[in-house]
Formats: sequence, structure tokens, C-alpha cells
Amino acid sequence: MNELLGMMDALEAMIVEANRMPFTQNVVIDQKRVLQLIKKIRLALQSSENMIRKSVEVGQIPLGEQADPYLTAVEKAQVVQEAVAKADKVRAGANEYADQVLANLQLVVSKMQKDLTKFEKHIENGREFLEKEPQDDTTPG
Repeated sequence: MNELLGMMDALEAMIVEANRMPFTQNVVIDQKRVLQLIKKIRLALQSSENMIRKSVEVGQIPLGEQADPYLTAVEKAQVVQEAVAKADKVRAGANEYADQVLANLQLVVSKMQKDLTKFEKHIENGREFLEKEPQDDTTPG
């Protein structure tokens, strides 16, 4: 779990330390680094889920509050199902968070593309203006 928290901190640090777009709250983030970190988070969640399943199966985790050794198979199955449901919920939350981060990145990239198109048009207009302007070879002096 500490590993997951560390990865979430790393993701947060990437966002906080990212270069800001001028005059906006948007930031530029290295998509490859973010996607690699999200992949690591998913793997860690799957690993945690597998560890929980194995621990419950071999009886390392006390089943129930008082760890009754005579729990029925149905009760054990219920505990395993609850653990799996919790792991699924954590994974779903992580996926939702990752999706939000990626959606935000997509918005930033889209805005950057629009801005670049505007800049490109300004450059074209400037060059056209320079081409149309009569050349004055005489310099005062």
C-alpha cells in the first residue's frame, strides 16, 4: 500500500512541477512518463489484490474480527469475495483517477494545438505582409 501511495505522490509531483501554459492554469506533462506511472499503479493494485487472495486462502489473514478457526467454507468464501470487491473498488478508483488525469492532459494538448494553429496563422500573415510590402532600398542618411 505504501508503494501505491508513493506512486500517487509521484504523479501528483509531476503535475505540480510541470511547466505551466502562459496565462492559464494548464500544465504540460510528459505523456509517456504519466502513462508509465499509471501502468505501474495498475500492476501494484493487481499485485496487492493477488497478495490479499493468497493470504486469505492460506489463512494468514484472520477471517473476521475474532479469527474463528472453524469458519465454514461459505463464510470464508464471503470474506474472500469481500476482499476481492474491495480490491476491485480500489482498482476502479485508481482507473477513474488515471482517466481524469488523461482527460485533463488531452484537454491541455488540444488547447496547445489550437494555440499553435493560431500562432502559425499569425506567422503566415506576417510573412505575407512582408512579401506585399514594397521594398525601400533607399536609406536616409
